[in-house]
Amino acid sequence: CDHHVLLTGLPSGRKIHYRAFNDSHFIGEGQFRTDPGPDFDGHIRAWILGDSGTGSPVQYAVRDSMMGHLAGLPLDMLVHVGDMAYSKGRDGEFTARFFRPYRSLLSSTPCWPAPGNHEMKNADSATQSGPYFEAFILPTEGECGGLASGTEAFYSFDYGPIHFISLDSSGDAIDPEGAMLAWLEEDLSATDRRWIIAFFHHPPYSRGSHPSNNFRDSQGRLVKMREVAVPVLEAGGVDLVLAG
Repeated sequence: CDHHVLLTGLPSGRKIHYRAFNDSHFIGEGQFRTDPGPDFDGHIRAWILGDSGTGSPVQYAVRDSMMGHLAGLPLDMLVHVGDMAYSKGRDGEFTARFFRPYRSLLSSTPCWPAPGNHEMKNADSATQSGPYFEAFILPTEGECGGLASGTEAFYSFDYGPIHFISLDSSGDAIDPEGAMLAWLEEDLSATDRRWIIAFFHHPPYSRGSHPSNNFRDSQGRLVKMREVAVPVLEAGGVDLVLAG
């Protein structure tokens, strides 16, 4: 059974501790850090992760290496650029290959995701249905800053002086006349944050096993993101793009 709780009126830049109960039965606890505000000039630490959901020993080794590298330093967020549940984004794969490996991290660190092609094998952006959309509750009405998108498939949020934008790079969404690109232009025009970071799954520029000059199969999405989304991102002043 999945639950969510909406908290309002939290002070900015504070560490919030919480405990969760089912009736009187204690089920867990954790902590998180609230948005420090647009004038914050300290460190913001984000773990950028992609194509992680294999369930292999390598996945756990990468996790442990990152935790060792942080050595107790606070992590403000986990930004996942997709493919968190190989191979078909099923509910059991989310449990075994995402929530289980990162359960201690997720109790104290918010995860901001973008859908990968493997999640989309059992999810649908148009109807916002499937395990990916059941696994996350994402801002659709600008609750965390940014312009309301009306969908969990793509959204934006603010954290400190940074405006983050998550895009859906699945084939149907990359439409120059579609809702996502129209929203993206408006969202970029509306933000006044010092930095803008966009993230999504299919990289506009890539070599190796997924060359971005290849129109075949899923690689065509790389081409479309380069030709359709990148001009909007560049015109809107995006400082950094993160992809899988």
